[in-house]
Amino acid sequence: MQALSFRQQGIELTRAQLHALARRNGIAASLFDAVGTAPLTALQAQLDGLLQQFPAGAFVRLGSRSPKDTERFVLSGGRADSGAEAIALLSAGSRRMFVDYRRCMQNHWTPSIFLREWQPMSSAQEWRCFVHERQLLGITQYWHAQALDSGACAQLQRTGIASLLQLAAQLLQRLPLPSFVFDACLPLPSPLAARAVLIEINPFGATTDAGLFDACDERLDRSIRWRSEAGVQQRPLADCCQPASGAPSQPGQAQNLLGSPP
Repeated sequence: MQALSFRQQGIELTRAQLHALARRNGIAASLFDAVGTAPLTALQAQLDGLLQQFPAGAFVRLGSRSPKDTERFVLSGGRADSGAEAIALLSAGSRRMFVDYRRCMQNHWTPSIFLREWQPMSSAQEWRCFVHERQLLGITQYWHAQALDSGACAQLQRTGIASLLQLAAQLLQRLPLPSFVFDACLPLPSPLAARAVLIEINPFGATTDAGLFDACDERLDRSIRWRSEAGVQQRPLADCCQPASGAPSQPGQAQNLLGSPP
């Protein structure tokens, strides 16, 4: 799986570090133990050491998800260059982090922090793909409020969709999960040999944003959707399975990937 994604490093938190982060996050802080400053001082040193492997900075997240519901995260894009910045991102009043810290504490689980190689991405590059019962049911532009220009739309149809289909096929070969949602970075513009890169995997269901589809459920219609300057565009995925550089090359593989409409 690591070969399909960005380079990353992780640190499993201690119980004291979990409680210290949760208290610093500031939401219902009294639910967590007062453990002093030593746990975060040690964590900062650990993060500083790992960040030396990422000279361009790193995207910071908890293993479960990122704190993208805070102003600090929005302004920084989730990027950190130091251990102090990483800790600040994970404790800036995020309700998402509070929920996850609380669940970890209740289940006696110590989560991990992941530092991921920093990759600036435009609205044309991030895509969400829906797999249900081992079949790819849909692909949507992630930042779907922003229209792709004509060049990005052309590149998407020329090589981008094929790269996303190839990544979906590779994930299905490696993951035993029957249903999941994965986000991918599509290098646009890119040479023909460029490949989609896995960003993260999410649960398939109502809690996952469906992008340009109505809902993340089995009614997804086996299409790819994106917003162009003329409005929302839609193309059946079956029409995108012609052999090409980076696409599934065997008809049987494409059929297994997409299945048949109900």
